[in-house]
Amino acid sequence: GEEVEGLGWTFLHGIASGDPLSDSVILWTKVTPPSPSFSSPIGVRYEVSATTTFVEVDTPYGRQRQLRLGPVIQHGDVVTGPEVDYTVKVDVRGLEPSTKYFYRFLIPGTPPVYSPLGQTRTLPSAEEDIEHLTLAVVSCSNAAMGFFNSYGNIATREEVDVVVHLGDYIYEYADGEFGYGAPIGRTPEPNVNLRTLHDYRTRHAQYKRDPDLQAAHAAHPWIVIWDDHEFADNIDGRPEHAARVAAGMRAYFEYLPIRERTVDRDGRIYRTFQFGRLVDLVMLDTRIVGRDETDLRSWSLISNPNRTILGDVQEQWFKTELTKSQHRGAHWRFIGNQVVFSPLHLMGHPVGVDSWDGYPAARARIVEHIRGEGIGNVVFLTGEY
Repeated sequence: GEEVEGLGWTFLHGIASGDPLSDSVILWTKVTPPSPSFSSPIGVRYEVSATTTFVEVDTPYGRQRQLRLGPVIQHGDVVTGPEVDYTVKVDVRGLEPSTKYFYRFLIPGTPPVYSPLGQTRTLPSAEEDIEHLTLAVVSCSNAAMGFFNSYGNIATREEVDVVVHLGDYIYEYADGEFGYGAPIGRTPEPNVNLRTLHDYRTRHAQYKRDPDLQAAHAAHPWIVIWDDHEFADNIDGRPEHAARVAAGMRAYFEYLPIRERTVDRDGRIYRTFQFGRLVDLVMLDTRIVGRDETDLRSWSLISNPNRTILGDVQEQWFKTELTKSQHRGAHWRFIGNQVVFSPLHLMGHPVGVDSWDGYPAARARIVEHIRGEGIGNVVFLTGEY
């Protein structure tokens, strides 16, 4: 990147961490150039410490104590630019299990420009016997519907180990289509129904400026999956949605602290996290990678025995993960997925067929596998109905 003297660059979108493992974690930020016309690459440094410290500093209000990063144990330099909307993602490796870390980013210069401080933590090793785990489970965060007070509350909860977001991190609507943000100063940006890469990037950037969301990201590592509103309402994996999915997927990988995948229509986000021997958290993609046409109203089509919500490859992977978890001796299997797994009927009819109720054969195959393999303590975590 070009030489920067620290003037005009800002960290308006906070910092974040995610996809923690026992020895690594993803760190994220976004830098804002001095002007919208700026298009050159820029170097950004990250620093990681196992401690923080308070220092006395002179301010216009007298001497005050400020929290600072402790001795740096890892650091590195990366380059970002307009091709990723000036976002930064780093996979920091070589960390210790079950350990809290602190981090920040900076733009070198005279003076340097610093991001806020964040804290994160690694997972226990797969063989460690832990006694408790605290997850903050969230989903369906529509900024035009109101304020993110729940995020602000999560940020203050020191007992939280990981935040699990089960999808609909953003909503794609223009104002008035599903919520009125204008009266509360939360008009969607851009104020259109999202379709292009620029649209999705702009909406993600708006969400990342929310102070409560920033606080929750700074306080805890996140594990995330997408649902439909990161793309479009009730979208599925059919080819006619490919352009919109590709744009939304690229922006998602740029703006979320998730390990990179190939950004195409088959971008895979299903994955497993091991919290010692206590819990295996299996995160599914019931939305994009293999879902047959959604929201059907014909029972003859819905009851097709070959119908799938996961796709054949992911469904087999899911069954294998369940079996492996049981065999390795994990006590619990938590399944992070976007829609309700259990039957949800009213007067004998499904409440919604965008959920597993619209894919009963696929659900039956999973239940049959769980029962047939004698797999116990399976809990489905769900974002919406």
